Amino acid sequence: MRRLLIVLAAVSVMISLFGCSNLFDSKNNNSNNSKVEETLKVSPTVRILVEGEDLIGPSGQPYGELSRVDLDDSILSQSAKKETITLYFGDSEAEFVVPEKREVELEAGKSIEEVVMKELIKGPEKAGIDSVIPEGTRLISVETKDGICNLNLSKEFIDNNYTGSAGETMTVYSVVNSLTELPGVNKVQFLIEGEKREVYLHMAFDAPIGRDENIIKK
Repeated sequence: MRRLLIVLAAVSVMISLFGCSNLFDSKNNNSNNSKVEETLKVSPTVRILVEGEDLIGPSGQPYGELSRVDLDDSILSQSAKKETITLYFGDSEAEFVVPEKREVELEAGKSIEEVVMKELIKGPEKAGIDSVIPEGTRLISVETKDGICNLNLSKEFIDNNYTGSAGETMTVYSVVNSLTELPGVNKVQFLIEGEKREVYLHMAFDAPIGRDENIIKK
């Protein structure tokens, strides 16, 4: 992460420097601009040092002298990658959850659990299935440890759920089955504004909840 931040800072510097060259063309009468332009012609690259040593890239080799193109390519390779996730939404009869595969970009600094929850909150893309996340629900935090995904949601997840027992089940297992599709996630512990609740609306809610294969529409 530290290396990525250093490279990001370097990109910002390079963009500023290279972007200035076009500005200099329209202000030839400014002597200070001319001096800077001459400097850019002499040194169009940047060398990044960390404690006096060359910054090491993902390949294990030092970056050495970097041009603007080198920096842009490096950031693009580290900033985001595509992942295919499986989300579960409710069917029209509120009897089963229905899988929907979706390709997403996993940006640097974001966990796959966070992406899954934000996509669930967005709702389904396919016709014939329903979003079961209560309106206004916000993701506060999500973290997986020892197979338990600790999911912290805003109070709207409770307050704005006006469904009965069937709808409650759809909501809970839409989340649980989506998150347990991820490697390393076995159960989900729900938190509301950082606190455990004994019950959601009717079902027990104070212990981690495991995946239910029987509720998935075949």
